Amino acid sequence: MRLVLQAFFSLAFATNVFAQAESYPNRPVRVIVPFAAGGPTDAYARLMAEKLQAALGQPFIVENKAGATGTVGGLAVATAAPDGYTLLFASNSSHVISPLLQNKRPFESKDFRPLSMLLYYPLYLVVNNDVPAKTVAEFVAHGKQPGKGLNFGSPGTGSGGHLVGEMFKGAASINAVHVPYRGVGPAQVDLMAGQIQFIFDSVLGSQQLVDAGKIRGIAVTGSQRLPRVPNIPTLKESGYDGFEDVVIWLGMLAPAGLPEPIAAKLESELAKAARLPDIAKRVADSSSIIVGGSGAEFATFIERETPTWETIIKKNNISAGN
Repeated sequence: MRLVLQAFFSLAFATNVFAQAESYPNRPVRVIVPFAAGGPTDAYARLMAEKLQAALGQPFIVENKAGATGTVGGLAVATAAPDGYTLLFASNSSHVISPLLQNKRPFESKDFRPLSMLLYYPLYLVVNNDVPAKTVAEFVAHGKQPGKGLNFGSPGTGSGGHLVGEMFKGAASINAVHVPYRGVGPAQVDLMAGQIQFIFDSVLGSQQLVDAGKIRGIAVTGSQRLPRVPNIPTLKESGYDGFEDVVIWLGMLAPAGLPEPIAAKLESELAKAARLPDIAKRVADSSSIIVGGSGAEFATFIERETPTWETIIKKNNISAGN
């Protein structure tokens, strides 16, 4: 009798879960963005929300919940009911890196159910024109010369540009001092002026200056060259392994415990949206790589990249307060 009852309740639970998935969504869905309105994460979140709304017939409402370098919004989703009505559209800057910079992590990867990575973009090694180097090998050789003091800039302590700069400095065995700025714009100004010698930026952010001959691009992170800059090699091609997964991504996640039928429905619609011509074109125009993969693939990537960021942070004693 006990086994019969267990089977009955299991069947009833499964039937209820599938019924919820069939009717999902039957009310508005919140999409939390852990940054202020106006940035690239917010812009892509609104675009994906628009596509999900059209496909699923309910409003997907973007809510900006900024604070603590993105962890406030992430925590709001981590503690939300896992019913599919609160989602997170985030980047690894807020979802992976920022928590690692805290003395006490506000949330862990296990608190989320990844749904789909929309895109990623590599970081672009650009140098001051007075640096006599057109390749990574020449740049490293220049940096190793006696008396050559190198400075590198970033949009701020703990940013992707900062961490990759520290990682590259260690891999190349060069001495370089980090100079944090309030955003990439001021860093670019000082790079052109020769106050700093290199930065890691997005191709979208720096290529216009490269095209204008004001700075020079010499390599990108990631596993492949970009169509926007096909002549620029990857760091791996330049002799430096370990930078293949060092990219910035944007993607959708849900609270852990989301019923799999609902997760599967969202995964399917997100993958379809990523392949729509207008989104694919926008991603390509931003010098990014479209992904639109499964939740399992997304989770695997997060698991693979986290130790890399954690190692850089610990090795260089970087925290949110320094």
